[in-house]
Amino acid sequence: MRAFFQPKIRQEDPGGGLCLQHGSGLIEVIVGLAIIALVLMLSTNAVGQFYAVSRKNADRVAAAYLAEEGVESLRFLRDESWLALAAIPTDTPRYLDISPTSVSITTAPETVSGFERTVIIRDAYRASATDDLVASTSSVSSVADPGTRLVEVSVRAPATDVSVTLGAYLTNLWGE
Repeated sequence: MRAFFQPKIRQEDPGGGLCLQHGSGLIEVIVGLAIIALVLMLSTNAVGQFYAVSRKNADRVAAAYLAEEGVESLRFLRDESWLALAAIPTDTPRYLDISPTSVSITTAPETVSGFERTVIIRDAYRASATDDLVASTSSVSSVADPGTRLVEVSVRAPATDVSVTLGAYLTNLWGE
């Protein structure tokens, strides 16, 4: 019976010379280690990419919630006093000041858990012929509607450079 592990000594080459097979096992080990190192390196890179994408997605979801909270706060302000909301200068960046007992609009920048939130209130326009809301850049003949405002809340996460903007039309529901 042959031994399972036999030392490889010299064997004859079919061409008649001697052939040394020493070191071929070492080359196989080096190639195997190189393959394992390559797989580990690619896996580490993939995990890093996964982490970066998951962080951006988490920031995108949080920014969407903060933008929605901003629109809801503006609805609250509208319900409190349309005249106060309508008096805010249009097309000017403003910020929300939300406390446990009140909501107000301020000129001081707002940061919420590392997110920057900005509010812009714009005039809303209606088509002269149909009274439909139209964009301010529309080619349709339009007039500004004093009882409606377009509000845009933008939230940005500086750490991941994620931005979310949410817009809504607010109207003077209570006829102030």
